[in-house]
Amino acid sequence: MAASLAECVEAFGVAWAKRDLQTLESLLAPEYVHTDFEGRVLRRAEWLTYARAHQHGSTIEFHDIEVSEHGDFGIVIGANNVAGGTMGSTTIRFTQVWRRTEQGWKRVAFQATEVRR
Repeated sequence: MAASLAECVEAFGVAWAKRDLQTLESLLAPEYVHTDFEGRVLRRAEWLTYARAHQHGSTIEFHDIEVSEHGDFGIVIGANNVAGGTMGSTTIRFTQVWRRTEQGWKRVAFQATEVRR
């Protein structure tokens, strides 16, 4: 049985925290675009280079997740707390766009905003 969109979102976050590049690559669409909380825009190859070079957070915790599916596309909004690694401890709010393919859900776009306290 194919993984649900919510399961793919969770798997992506866990893979990021564990630096599981194989899983990250498998969940990205070829046209992936990533806008981080500092305003940088990275295409798929650039983001994967970034992911390979950085120590990621050692833990990631999701909350306030809302998943909506629209045919073969899904929109996910929510927040996560990241702790450890080069990011330190931070909370981000995010919007993700996913597309259902024959190989399962693939993340097409990501945009993050850092939550300032």
